[in-house]
Formats: sequence, structure tokens, C-alpha cells
Amino acid sequence: MLKKFAAAFALFGLCSISAASAHAVGDASQATAATIRFLEVILITVACIAYAKGILRIRRETGSRHVVQNWQVLSFVAAITLFIIILSPQVDEITDALFSAHMGQHLVLMLVIPPLLVWSRPILVMLWALPRGWRKGFATSYSAQWVRWAVWHLMHPLCTAVLFLGTFSFWHLPRPYAWSLENEWVHTFEHLSFVVTALMFWTLIIEPSGRRRMAFMSTMLYVSAIAVLSGLPGALMILSPVMLFKAHGSAALQWGLTPLEDQQIAGLIMWVPAGIFFLVPIAWLFVRSLQDAERRAMAHSAAVLLFLAAPAVMLGCSQALAA
Repeated sequence: MLKKFAAAFALFGLCSISAASAHAVGDASQATAATIRFLEVILITVACIAYAKGILRIRRETGSRHVVQNWQVLSFVAAITLFIIILSPQVDEITDALFSAHMGQHLVLMLVIPPLLVWSRPILVMLWALPRGWRKGFATSYSAQWVRWAVWHLMHPLCTAVLFLGTFSFWHLPRPYAWSLENEWVHTFEHLSFVVTALMFWTLIIEPSGRRRMAFMSTMLYVSAIAVLSGLPGALMILSPVMLFKAHGSAALQWGLTPLEDQQIAGLIMWVPAGIFFLVPIAWLFVRSLQDAERRAMAHSAAVLLFLAAPAVMLGCSQALAA
């Protein structure tokens, strides 16, 4: 099965290369766009190879499939597939014309791909792809006090929430959004900032290693607050009677939409579907919080019973000794 996964990763790389070639031929004058596309191809291909190699090495050296399970590998495959699809030239053509399609692309980059990647534990797997000496070097570096201090504070829930919401809000202001369309490097940085801050956010929510920063109930309330705040830009787009985002011009007319209707659909996508998507982790966290509370209640009951039974047991033992 692992060989099939490795073959699938190679296929993903070939698909991304084909997409890049199609983009370069169709728009040969944009050298910057072609360069960025090439870098994306390299990054995706290297990530696929490193993940496949890491999985093979983990299972060969540990003899266990429980460190990273098959469904987690499939999660990585799904994330890479979505990356290739939403960054393809065909999707780019649609997002260049429709503001609503561009907002849908942003939501996939923040709410769909990152949780899939977090589930797949790519950092752990890709570290195993490195030589043993390099792995020890990374472990030694991470054990340094200042590194652990920086990671601990950077991954603080408040810091992560500010970065996640701040990045989301900033790039959905009219002027920064226009900057991203005017310059390919700025556009790439925009997408990169979405993915990085979303990975930080979803790592706090999912915690695939099992060492949770927050309890399940606290995490559920945290996600609920983020869901409400992240929906505000979408609500503003829907309720605004005037055009706020004019960077796409009249391109929406080719799709049978006025620019204002396109903006309203974009707001609807950012408000309703995104809000519904947040319900999935909220429901999962609610169930886990109930299970956690049930375990604590059972442990507490067992402790109370033991406390109450201890005198009787001691009395019985003393009577037996006296007899």
C-alpha cells in the first residue's frame, strides 16, 4: 500500500508540473508568474517525496502503523490534491475574474487544506525522512530553552488567534486585496500567510500528538469565538449597498453577474459556508469534552468509593488479625 501512496505522490508532482507548463504556455509574457508556478511545483514535489520517504522509514524502523495511520496518509494526499486543484491555471482564470471564486479559494486555503495537513502530521513524518544525524540535530536544537520558549509563546491561543484573524482581516480589506492582484509576489505571500497562520490555528484545535494546550471545552469556545469574528467581513460584503472591492473591475459581467452581486456572493461564501464548516470541529470538540467529563466523573466516583470502602476493609483486616 505504501508503494501505491508513493506512486500517487509522484503522480501529484507530474500533475502539478503539467499545470505549470500549461500556465507558462498560456501566459508566457508573465515571467514572474511562471517563476512562482515553478517554485510551487518544486515545493509540492519535494513535500510529496519527503512524506512518502518518512512514512516508509517510520514503518520500517518502528514496525508500527500506529505512529501515523493510513487515514492520516490519506489526509495528506487529499491536502496535496486540493493544493494542485486550487492553484491550477484553470482555477486561476476563474478567480481572476470572479471575486466570489477568489474568496472560495481563500477559504479552502484556510479552512480545508490546513486541518487535513495537521491531521497527517507532516513535520513528524518529514523529520523521519532526514538522515539519523540530522534528526538528532533538530531534536537538540528544539530542546534549547530559547527555542521552546519562542514556540510556546508563538503558539499561545491569544497570539494564534490574533495572527489568524489579523491575517484574514487584513487581506480582505479593499486596498491590501488590490495589492495582491497587482503583484504576483504579494499574491503568493498572501496565500502563504493564510496557510501558515491557519496551520498554527488548526494545530491548537486538533493537536494530533495528543498533548493539548487547552481542554476540549475551552477549545470549543475558542473555535466558536473565531468563527463569529471571521464571519464579520463576509457579513459586511453582503450588507454593503456599494462596491467595496473594485479590483476585478467588470470581469464578473462575463459570468452574468454585476460586480455588486459578485461581492454579495463572496460575502455569502465567507459568512454562511465558512460558518457551517466551523460547526464540524465545534461538534467534535463538544463530543470529546463530554467524553472527557464522563471519564473524570468515573474516576472521581471510583476515588470516592475507594475512600468510603477503605475503613471497612481496614476494619475487616484488623478483625481477621485479632481472630
